[in-house]
Amino acid sequence: MQARLADPATYREASGEIGPLNARLAELEAQLAQAMARWEALENRASN
Repeated sequence: MQARLADPATYREASGEIGPLNARLAELEAQLAQAMARWEALENRASN
């Protein structure tokens, strides 16, 4: 998804997809941040 957004051809040929792609990327990044926070919390719990 990041590669597609970085590709200039996407902006020329599929400019209508840019908004939805950016929105989905933001969703995925938020989910990843939540998962990483959960992982860190579990690791901290396991090491104490």
